[in-house]
Amino acid sequence: MKRTASLFLFTPLLLLGCAEEATIPAPDPAELPERGTAFVHTMEGILEVDYVREGDAVRFQDDMLVPVDEFVAAMIDAADLDEALEGGRERAAVRAIGRSRWPNARIPWRFGAGLTAAQRAVVDDAIAHWEANTPFRFVARTTEADFVTFTPGNLDDVCSSFVGRIGGDQAIEVDTCTAGRVIHEIGHAVGFYHEQTRYDRDTYVTINWANIQTSPDRSGNFRRYVDLGRDGADSGDYDYGSIMHYGTNAFSMNGQPTITPKQSGVTIGQRTGLSRGDIEAAFRLSSPGGTYDTGPKVTLHDGTSYSGTSQSFLPGYHAARNGTFGTLADNTASSIKIPPGMMVEVWTAGVDDPRTYFGTSQPSLTSPWNNSISALFVERAVTVYRESSQWGVSQTFRRGEWRANAGHFNVIGNDQISSLYVPPGLVAELCTSETGGTCQTYEGGVNYVGDAMNDKASMIRVKAAVTLFQEGNLWGNRKSLTPGTYGYGSFAPVQNNALSSLVVGDGLMATVCDGAGGAGPCEVYRGDVNYVGAAMNDKASWIRIETNTRP
Repeated sequence: MKRTASLFLFTPLLLLGCAEEATIPAPDPAELPERGTAFVHTMEGILEVDYVREGDAVRFQDDMLVPVDEFVAAMIDAADLDEALEGGRERAAVRAIGRSRWPNARIPWRFGAGLTAAQRAVVDDAIAHWEANTPFRFVARTTEADFVTFTPGNLDDVCSSFVGRIGGDQAIEVDTCTAGRVIHEIGHAVGFYHEQTRYDRDTYVTINWANIQTSPDRSGNFRRYVDLGRDGADSGDYDYGSIMHYGTNAFSMNGQPTITPKQSGVTIGQRTGLSRGDIEAAFRLSSPGGTYDTGPKVTLHDGTSYSGTSQSFLPGYHAARNGTFGTLADNTASSIKIPPGMMVEVWTAGVDDPRTYFGTSQPSLTSPWNNSISALFVERAVTVYRESSQWGVSQTFRRGEWRANAGHFNVIGNDQISSLYVPPGLVAELCTSETGGTCQTYEGGVNYVGDAMNDKASMIRVKAAVTLFQEGNLWGNRKSLTPGTYGYGSFAPVQNNALSSLVVGDGLMATVCDGAGGAGPCEVYRGDVNYVGAAMNDKASWIRIETNTRP
């Protein structure tokens, strides 16, 4: 059984841990120089950082803070670096991931003294954005021991935050921050690092070291995690559109790019809002153990603006009369949160009663749906974006054929699509004409549709498919296939004899066989399959996908 991928984006702060052999005493925090370069343990490896000490905290990568004692406890002497990289004795371990998460995705917070009305408004906007797009809830602090305080900061034009829940009162400095920059800093407090420090970043971007500021030296802001030899450590695909990614000219000393994406047509460094990848990461981080079943869910709330009692639903049909409204009472929903890549059909009582589709979150349901929903069908769908890197104006399409000249592109607009997100169990075909023209098929997260299709799509076809995953729990390398018969040569980038999980799209079934040409043994799968079972795990060489016929 292969190890499922661990979660990089949620890497928390650091904590002194125990080694199996004799413990090496940590250096005295008081002896830490005011500035320097250090190697420190993190959840996914060792990070080389340039740091500046500021009182009881250490600042690195410009806007990230850690308590000085925890920073010192996680440091590795340069002389011990090779041994640490080889998996030898370690003085410091990472802080337990459960410890630095916010329990139940609930973050108590307050305004600090000295914030202006304008700064408070910016914070309110940023919090509203997080609550509208993720499961995290920000509640006014009363007696909670651990909480966030938004403060003006001690330096001009400085926005910064501690990473993860550190315990006690932790500051987010906002100074002259825009709402987008505050959304970014809240991301740190939730547990996100900067996207371009992923250990796999050199596959996706080029760091132009000669263009980075030298006075003061900002090269430390661009250092990546030193891999400890673990594959699949990062969470999800590299996300050019992440709000946690630096921009092209970040900390440039000459106006020339410091970061160049290796994929053409993508945009990095946006500070508008959470990307699809950020939202998906937040859903993972909000759940115990770093998992959220098989993906994001649609959530109903009995209060407006996603407040009050809530219940979340995975893809499928759910009805109060069938007993699947366990937490939320029948006819009480007043708002719906819908992440990208999902759509929900709702009924006032059952499948024969009035119904409608929602493809975006609804902070306040109107008549006849407010306090009247008794059943819903949640399905995966394709979300398209006007901007590259999966952000900007968006619209979601369920299975079917949709044309601009039929009014179907009423939100996204004709000839406006630059990127898209295709969830497991689907493929999307974009075409330059409502009658076809040039067409191209996509799957997964697509940061840029390519020059041939950018701002040219007038039709989209969303089709059911089977998505193969190389890791368990719908993770790792993936490949989506439409109905047909395929040998292992069509599985790439999923390797032969490496299938561990799959999503079978609505209306389909998949017969997977160990031997070439359909030779047995074989297994039949439908729906979401988090683990194919011992009989087929790491053995699949052939698959037949066809219309679902239940025995």
